[in-house]
Amino acid sequence: MRVGTFCKILRNSSNLPLRKFATLINLPHSSIAALESGWLPPTTNTIAALLNYLSLNEPKKFHCLAQYIGNCFLKEYAFRLSADNPFYPISWCSLGVLKAFLDSKYTHKDPSWPGDFIRIILPERLLPSENDPKKEVDLIMYSYLWSLINDDIFEYSALTTETKFKIIVWLSKEMRFLKPGEAYLDRLTQPPPRIKKILDSLPPRFARVAWTFGHFIELITQDQPDRVPDAFGALDVILLLCDRVELNPLNPGEITAYLTSHTKKQKKVISYYPPQVSIPEVFYSEPYLQIEDIST
Repeated sequence: MRVGTFCKILRNSSNLPLRKFATLINLPHSSIAALESGWLPPTTNTIAALLNYLSLNEPKKFHCLAQYIGNCFLKEYAFRLSADNPFYPISWCSLGVLKAFLDSKYTHKDPSWPGDFIRIILPERLLPSENDPKKEVDLIMYSYLWSLINDDIFEYSALTTETKFKIIVWLSKEMRFLKPGEAYLDRLTQPPPRIKKILDSLPPRFARVAWTFGHFIELITQDQPDRVPDAFGALDVILLLCDRVELNPLNPGEITAYLTSHTKKQKKVISYYPPQVSIPEVFYSEPYLQIEDIST
């Protein structure tokens, strides 16, 4: 997942508003807000501030957390640098990654799946009542996710498959789905003012948000997908779930991802979406998503 997502879970698990957290971490609150939303890429200064905060608040697990955050930073920095352009449709790729991760064991037709995201994530002992205010429910949710991440990193130096699944459910609650042909307009960093002015002048793009987890499964498992996650949701999915990602510069639009599914199978996702450019005498193939089981 993105460093900003990690930061958001960490901050909310302690019930800290942006300005209070900014004071503790010694960064501008606007920078933290932009980091969490995705517009601001993490920097070495961001990581140093996060590590300084964790050294004071998580001294026993600091070494493991520092290694994990360092790895997250390197992966996100390298991926943003390589894939922040219209020739690598990460939104299209992330759809295949989600389908591969949430394999046949998890379908919206399974009667054991309730529609409520919270009930899928939280154990029964932590489930809030219907009368609990949203702020209290959010605190329970973030605290639980942080405890899972904290314990996993301390014991395994990586997140378990089950923790990844719960984070995906949490992300899916607010993940925006766009039409594939419109998703390429999403940038991973704030565009320069001149480019942003051009993008803002284009017709509005209408995003969909899943109202239940079953609806989320329906959105990602369509045979002919007409919706894909937005750029920041796609970046979270790829960084969280993939073990390896290959961008093919000789075939712009092709991304190959390797991951372990929730049922512990090794999967390979080959995705292709043609670049949104028109060049005379250059004809692109049709988009495709291929998911292969490569378990031995």
